[in-house]
Amino acid sequence: MKKTLFASCFIAASLLITSGTALADETISNPKAGTPEHTVAAALKAGLSGDFNAYLATVHPDEKSTQSQRDQRKKYEWKRFQKQAKWYITKKSPLTFVVANRRPDGKKAIRLFVRDQEHKESMPRPVKLKRDGRSWKISANSL
Repeated sequence: MKKTLFASCFIAASLLITSGTALADETISNPKAGTPEHTVAAALKAGLSGDFNAYLATVHPDEKSTQSQRDQRKKYEWKRFQKQAKWYITKKSPLTFVVANRRPDGKKAIRLFVRDQEHKESMPRPVKLKRDGRSWKISANSL
């Protein structure tokens, strides 16, 4: 009896764990304006089109207030991001990507972990966003 109960509990726990993992991925397409996903989509579109100014529009004002901050973003983050943005896209029209996980950081910040479609074995990459009025803007981008 104890062995059967233990086996049943073990199987139930395993199913719960694996089903939770499978449900974590969320395909994002046409995200609603004002959401963190909308900002990530706009950044990915900017990366695909090579438009640094459009990308900069998705960045939080605190992270681009000085010329030095903007230069650093362009020299390092943008250089990498515009080459790799295509890795995170499942479809171009409508632009579609996969969020593997979300981690709120209080009420004014969140991390979205975006799945790399080119290198499927790699861990999802985080994008940290902070509130800016009614919208969300990127404070750190690891895509």
